Amino acid sequence: MKKIVLLLLLLFSNACATQYNIYTGKEELIFMSDEEEINIGKSLSKEVESKFKVSEDFLLQSRINEIGKKIVEFCDRKSILYYFKVLDKDEKNAFALPGGYVYVFKGLLEEVENDDELAYVLAHEISHIVARHSIDLLKKNLSFNILLVLAKAGAPDQE
Repeated sequence: MKKIVLLLLLLFSNACATQYNIYTGKEELIFMSDEEEINIGKSLSKEVESKFKVSEDFLLQSRINEIGKKIVEFCDRKSILYYFKVLDKDEKNAFALPGGYVYVFKGLLEEVENDDELAYVLAHEISHIVARHSIDLLKKNLSFNILLVLAKAGAPDQE
């Protein structure tokens, strides 16, 4: 049990500081640094780009990048760089990865009627990054796994 407590202390040692979250209006524990989040995002982006082809259409890439960069000028999280890419698939979706990576499928771009609608989509995805939603999900999953380990460690052996 002592080993488990030490492990928990090590896992949460990064969460010693707090940061004000504009979306919840509360001070929240910082689970990982921007640098750690960026590294996770970079790794995940390589995975995404190995599974989906990034569009080679220069005009589409320029359009999404220009609109995305304008939105970032007004966002509340400027401590990271943002990357905007079009994936060459007819799916009608968009998503964000930790650390500033935003992807839009070509099929969604064909559905939006103007740049204002595209800006709405990009702003929505950027808000996930600003609010650290994927990091919060990681925190919740880790907390759940820790509870499972503790429950299993405290359960009597059944033989």
